[in-house]
Amino acid sequence: MTADTTASPSGVEPRAFVLLKSRRRLDLLNPDPHAWTDDDLAAGLSRTMRWGGASRWEHPLSVAQHSLTVLTIREADGALTPGEALRELLHTSPQLLLFLCKGKVHVVSARLYASAILH
Repeated sequence: MTADTTASPSGVEPRAFVLLKSRRRLDLLNPDPHAWTDDDLAAGLSRTMRWGGASRWEHPLSVAQHSLTVLTIREADGALTPGEALRELLHTSPQLLLFLCKGKVHVVSARLYASAILH
């Protein structure tokens, strides 16, 4: 008989989550696009620095500031539908998960992003 190498030594199910501002938990192993509030997303994006904080300016640009800048540039070309505006605002939102987790969550963040946009 061989030992089960996937089982936790303590018998506890594996888990990985991020505690959000709203005190909700975002489960990284089984993500739910409805796990966070708009306030969680806004707070996280405003506190996450674009390009990991690397900047040519005195102060780094947050992901939220970048998204608002992109929206402003796109709106200068003409009116956007609500869906187009939302896409511009959320196009870098997976960076929040990458910052919080600092792990291999590229697939998870892509799924969450796609779920938020498509549903």
